[in-house]
Amino acid sequence: MKIEIHTGGGRLMDICNPQPEDIKLDDIAHALSNICRYGGHYPVFYSVAEHCVHAATLARNQGVGIRAQRALLLHDAHEAYIGDMVKPIKYQLDNLGDIAAKLDKTISQKFNVPLKEFHASIKYYDDLVLQTELRAAGWGGNDVQGVKINGWSPAIACFHFEELAKELGIQ
Repeated sequence: MKIEIHTGGGRLMDICNPQPEDIKLDDIAHALSNICRYGGHYPVFYSVAEHCVHAATLARNQGVGIRAQRALLLHDAHEAYIGDMVKPIKYQLDNLGDIAAKLDKTISQKFNVPLKEFHASIKYYDDLVLQTELRAAGWGGNDVQGVKINGWSPAIACFHFEELAKELGIQ
């Protein structure tokens, strides 16, 4: 099956058959900074890009190595191409997991970031940031020291995502 999308950078990409040359950091940063988490039901605009920056920064602040920080920054990069869905719906779509896995594999190849290798760290820090997100929204959860939900505008979120990527050596 071929499913093509136009990226923010004006590129045409088949998300079912992604190639490393199709993956561009500016497309990822742009798209993730424009995608609101929680299906848009968060009390303020809160982007996937900001979430990823928080996860990678929290790991950095806790002394986690640079390779894991890279994986944390890119852990939701596939959402730049397929969007962010609320989990109850995501689990009902059979092929979505396969497409996300292909995208993750291609993103890993493109940026030499072994996402699978850091699965446990990604899950741990993703869940920590989630706790603060829930707390900030008034939905329960716990505050995690060092994480502050800012509700960055898309332009600011894109800037912070790209700057952290540069600092981490993701080109």
